[in-house]
Amino acid sequence: MRLLTWLVGALVVSGALPALPAGAASSTSVPVVICPTGVGVATVPVPVPATARVPVTAAHLSLYSSVNADLEVLGPAGSACQASIGADGNTTVDVWPVANLYGTLAKGGVAALYYPACVGCQLAFACQFFAGARRQLKADGYPACDARPLGEVVRTVRPYAVSFTDPPGEHVPYKGEGLVPSDSAYPTDGVAVYGSYPYHGHRADVVLGAACVLPVGQHAACMAVLKAFVALQARRFPGLGEA
Repeated sequence: MRLLTWLVGALVVSGALPALPAGAASSTSVPVVICPTGVGVATVPVPVPATARVPVTAAHLSLYSSVNADLEVLGPAGSACQASIGADGNTTVDVWPVANLYGTLAKGGVAALYYPACVGCQLAFACQFFAGARRQLKADGYPACDARPLGEVVRTVRPYAVSFTDPPGEHVPYKGEGLVPSDSAYPTDGVAVYGSYPYHGHRADVVLGAACVLPVGQHAACMAVLKAFVALQARRFPGLGEA
């Protein structure tokens, strides 16, 4: 019950995936929280506003961010969080109830990842959802793509984004740095973004993902967080399109 109160009580859903509108959505202002961030390379913190507008109607939500603001994801206000930035720029943000001492996503929480430049990392994650990434993975000589878990449901929400639901279980294949738990008693709802955007005269690929874990029957709360995550990427990467 504590887990349900933590997330479901924080959200008023303004629409659920896969019915993501292409245009503007209802929005609200939420506090921004800079998570404690472990870094693998010198990283300069950037000025971050105290609040931000997000494309979801919500109450008691915060936007959780890495120290350089490269990755942001919504979660209930007052949660614990942790971010990590690797030497290659790979970034993760994890959000969990304070009562969950070890921050294990399998026990409930929200996680996000951002792969800006590591091609192998990008393709290893995106190949599970996008045919173009599977073709590129094979062409570049990387190991074969992990099989999708039995019972997984994937829906296209934009040309560069899908939503997915993984069943509970102990044998969920790798989907990024802890994005999908391997031992959750609950389903995992998530989104994956594999696209390209204009960057210094060419188009650069980018991969992002977010996942939310809640008991069966509570998908609507996760959908609000995930819907906002996809919309935020379209705002952050102008001209984002299919890779």
